[in-house]
Amino acid sequence: MSANVSEIRQVFGGRRFDLVIFLASLEHMTLEERIEVIGSTWEMLLPQGLWCLVETPNRLWYFDQHTSRLPFFHWLPDDLALLCSRHGPRESFRGRYRVLDAASRLDFTRWGRAVS
Repeated sequence: MSANVSEIRQVFGGRRFDLVIFLASLEHMTLEERIEVIGSTWEMLLPQGLWCLVETPNRLWYFDQHTSRLPFFHWLPDDLALLCSRHGPRESFRGRYRVLDAASRLDFTRWGRAVS
């Protein structure tokens, strides 16, 4: 079963689970969405249930293989990372953010920012 962040409580509210898995997804959410979805799904676990996070880039790792393919990109604050994204080797990502507005920042997040 799956749902996007805004649907979690609506789709799964009142249900309990032995296991909740996030597979390569948390890095594509805003911080507020992460907080909401982690809290919501944690409350849905049965006693002794497992909450599992799989395959998410680590901000403490020096190289960003996931999004920019630049060294130390994970370590930059979002605004500076947005500016530096213009210089990366990944063509589809490099020219994406010419204007730094709210829509660009959200799109940047959806590409995936490391989680730690």
